[in-house]
Amino acid sequence: KNVKIISFECSPSAVLAISKNISLNKFENRISIFQIGLTNKRNDFLMLKEDKDSLGDQVNSLGKDFDFENKEIHISENKYKIYSNSLQDIIQNNALEIPNYIKLDVGTFELEVLEGFGHFLENPKIKTIVTEMKFGSKKVGKYTFDKETLNKKSNKVYEILLKAGFKSQHLEKNNKKEGWYLDVFYR
Repeated sequence: KNVKIISFECSPSAVLAISKNISLNKFENRISIFQIGLTNKRNDFLMLKEDKDSLGDQVNSLGKDFDFENKEIHISENKYKIYSNSLQDIIQNNALEIPNYIKLDVGTFELEVLEGFGHFLENPKIKTIVTEMKFGSKKVGKYTFDKETLNKKSNKVYEILLKAGFKSQHLEKNNKKEGWYLDVFYR
């Protein structure tokens, strides 16, 4: 009953779907939508490129010219600039309290979002961060990961979170999306 959820979403089409879901489930007093792009840049308008009729799909890109597989994208159907900001700036301006639990599902832009937290990542109020990341390597053994074969971006995400005092645990059983892994970072 006391859970308060803040959903960050930059895609207007995804916001429409989220808002309908909130209303249908009568969660309007529990879930709020922050309609901006999260990044490591402060107060900027970044180009959002979306696939036609996308609902926050993985072929979206915010401020970058590559998609979730780091392939260059040439989306011309839906592209426009959208206000984006860092979580550090949002928190410093008292627009948001430091959250307790965070779920990141941002394609391969976890690094940019986490860099946007700045020193707030070290705050012990943040108990858990769940990420869905794309790794450059495949599974080794039975859900064992060879750190040396992970791509640089994923390694950097680990470095940032471990330096901020988090431990990690892989949450992978019966993974249907090869190359995508759920990780829980906790204190």
